[in-house]
Amino acid sequence: MSAEQFVGRWKLVHSENFEEYMKEVGVGMLARIAAANVKPTLEIKVNGDSWNVNQLSTFKNTTLNFTLGVVSFCVSII
Repeated sequence: MSAEQFVGRWKLVHSENFEEYMKEVGVGMLARIAAANVKPTLEIKVNGDSWNVNQLSTFKNTTLNFTLGVVSFCVSII
């Protein structure tokens, strides 16, 4: 499978049991209702071994950048 098969924009159409999962892991009712109605779009770009994945929605946008074969460490300071 080549990277080009993943490149593009992907829209969530349907999910099963997501609200039940969120309830089980302790997500509050209002957040569950909001999240269950979000249909995010994934935008995937590849440049050589470097990948850029954007998750876009009306609720929250996130970005993930990584390079295949390179170990990355994420440190959170609270």
